[in-house]
Amino acid sequence: IWKFEERTGDWKVYPTHGLGEEVSLIYADRYGRIWFADGAAHLALYDKRSDRWTAYNLEFEDAVVEAIYVDKQGRVIIGAELGIIILDEKTKKLQLSPVRVGGKLMSGISAITEDNQGRIWMGSPDGILVLKE
Repeated sequence: IWKFEERTGDWKVYPTHGLGEEVSLIYADRYGRIWFADGAAHLALYDKRSDRWTAYNLEFEDAVVEAIYVDKQGRVIIGAELGIIILDEKTKKLQLSPVRVGGKLMSGISAITEDNQGRIWMGSPDGILVLKE
């Protein structure tokens, strides 16, 4: 991972923090942090304020990351082929929630956003879902 330092005109090289060679997703969250994912169930978080990295291994077989969203409550919601994964950043614990609608497993959660009422909207090849709590 390379970062251009405008102030000096130099490139800074960072270790990959567990990511594979190909980054498949980049997401900037509401706190100004940047999330990176590869195709092998690895996440890395860069906090530019502290210039620190945190690595996460998703532990689930076939947990390929397709979307990341940090909601207003600060939850990290990860869209994956096998459903959604909620990451607790403090404990680094992961909770996998397969998404079923009418008994059918929804696959490939590839888009996540939040509306003004705090509802989480998710998109997949099977349709659009709203997470109600």
